[in-house]
Amino acid sequence: MAEPAADDPNTVVDLNAPGVLDRLKTQHPADYGTIAAILAGLRHHPSRDVPHWMMTTFDARQVQYVPLWLTSFPPKRRLSFSLNDTRYRVVLTITRDGALVFLVQAVPR
Repeated sequence: MAEPAADDPNTVVDLNAPGVLDRLKTQHPADYGTIAAILAGLRHHPSRDVPHWMMTTFDARQVQYVPLWLTSFPPKRRLSFSLNDTRYRVVLTITRDGALVFLVQAVPR
């Protein structure tokens, strides 16, 4: 995993990767707080409104919130966005009641 807020503009931080959120919380607490607020607020906005909401509320750029057409159930959506000079991405699972679940990948043993 690349370090969050790296100088390389091509860096993408995978928020589903193990340990990333803990590292963000200690190394980049402002970004961590913004990301936590985004993830908590997603379910309160229709999918079509998410990019505008994130851009106006959090100054996020290059926001993409798209369904993933996988042969899996339940359905998933990919959210990617930039805060400051760092690009973030996360895959969210949508439950039957419409809740978004953020899953961290298991650490291989």
